[in-house]
Amino acid sequence: MMKQMYIKINNIWHNDKFVKNNNEESKRFTNYEALLLKLGEKTKENLLREMPRKSVPQLIIINGVDSVGKTTIVQNLIKKFEDQGLKVINNTFKRKRNDNPKFIKPTMKYEWLFRKKVVQQINRRIITYDKQDIILLDKSPYCEYFYQKTKSFDRGYITPYGNHQMKEEIFRYKDIIDNAIVIFLENKSCWENYYKRETKKDNGRHKSSYETLKKGEYLDMLDLLRMNINKYNEVYENINKYPKYQIIDERLYRVKNKIPHLVIKEDEYEGMMYLLHDHELAAHFGIRATQEKIKEKYYWKGMDRDIEGYVKSCEQCQRRGEISSKYEMNPIETKEPFYQIGIDFVGPLPFTKNRKRYIIVAMDYFTKWPEARAVTRDTAEETAK
Repeated sequence: MMKQMYIKINNIWHNDKFVKNNNEESKRFTNYEALLLKLGEKTKENLLREMPRKSVPQLIIINGVDSVGKTTIVQNLIKKFEDQGLKVINNTFKRKRNDNPKFIKPTMKYEWLFRKKVVQQINRRIITYDKQDIILLDKSPYCEYFYQKTKSFDRGYITPYGNHQMKEEIFRYKDIIDNAIVIFLENKSCWENYYKRETKKDNGRHKSSYETLKKGEYLDMLDLLRMNINKYNEVYENINKYPKYQIIDERLYRVKNKIPHLVIKEDEYEGMMYLLHDHELAAHFGIRATQEKIKEKYYWKGMDRDIEGYVKSCEQCQRRGEISSKYEMNPIETKEPFYQIGIDFVGPLPFTKNRKRYIIVAMDYFTKWPEARAVTRDTAEETAK
């Protein structure tokens, strides 16, 4: 399915036919992906004509732990929506290890791949719809990430590198999920219901791939999955008491030097850090550079400490290691223009309309005069041209 280029300005996505890209974030989306984003009015109207549809569907993700009556809640929601004349698609998902003999028993070699395929299936269901008004999803792709971040829930099957391999798929549709309604389910009987269900499995019913969690492990997982945004809601609902904050387009911003910075919720932190540090366009900057980059647009309490911890735990940064200062650096002497020229590529970057995604840059060491040109590939042949 063909993808079009969209540009993100102030957390709203626009088709590049309607706005100019002034170094803003840009991505390619299919029509079915784009319609689930927070869109500018012109882009939304144009997309509805193209598809064609009368209105934008609402994605609702029913998230939470097992044994809270999710099936009954979803059935009741569907009935209420249909009573209002709305069309609903319920995109349920159940992982099946038996589909591939490599995944039947969890192993260090293949478990990360199985979990990644689980997330791929969830993501496909996010954008699987036709003329429906409501898209119901019974699991968030973020769950797989949170499971591995919970120490007591870590089964030891997935290495940090395996988690790295999973991240891109887990956060593929972050911008869509940011625009979705996410419902987190829990109740006081979560642990008791979970334990009863797992005990029945031990007595001959279908057994899960993992051992039954202990109560402390289960509650630890529950704490991490729970979207704990009480402080965010306190400021949002009592904005007049907090002069340093503003609400813009229904989001909370903290104003510093007259510049608004988006306040990041706790459940948004991991996805944002991945996009601004781990993603292929983020360049894995060091601690100070990452802090400065994020502070240009975002804010949350304790962000310096959190960013430092995230960068220090980044496997790719650890593999690369510190830049050694063991050897003395010597200046490069140049005597005249064109005595020495440096050439390098920047990229890969988002595709231009002419399908170019690299920039070749040449600079004269003596005059510091730069030249740059957009090219399709970062190869010796392109350099020779």
